[in-house]
Amino acid sequence: MALALVASLAACADPPHQTNPSSGDASARAASETGGVGVMQPAPGSVEVYASALLSHVADSLARAGKDSHVLSRHARFLPDVSRRTESGTPEIHDAWVDVTVVQAGRAVILTGGHLTGGHVESPGEHRGGTIVGGESHPIAIGDLFVIPAGVPHQFQLARGDSLRYLTIKVAK
Repeated sequence: MALALVASLAACADPPHQTNPSSGDASARAASETGGVGVMQPAPGSVEVYASALLSHVADSLARAGKDSHVLSRHARFLPDVSRRTESGTPEIHDAWVDVTVVQAGRAVILTGGHLTGGHVESPGEHRGGTIVGGESHPIAIGDLFVIPAGVPHQFQLARGDSLRYLTIKVAK
């Protein structure tokens, strides 16, 4: 399902941002942090296939590196991102991105909606921290798909000992 979504987005998206992976430290750092898996810079119009074994490898590599997420490829209109969590996240709001997420392993609760109090702007269009007031709790588990529209507060909440691995396609609104 997630691969079909990526292929559909790729078919209608702007060409990917082109960078030279050998010219910057960011790609090398991403590759070293994820066990040699860097950020792909696919050719315009190419179909991207991310096998489940690769997604599992990236998530395992994140765990070993102590990282939470890894963008698989960069495009002007969408970003596929593998993430893992072993503890609750902070509340966040993305002004310009819709999150389309498929849970691959584990379980958690996603708190959505309401309004954010006490947060801060971490970078342009990205709000973090504070508390979500008046949100709704949604239990999520393996195979679940959820869509968080741009501008909606959300927070992953994990019980002690739980973990979560998920694939998010961030789509520009």
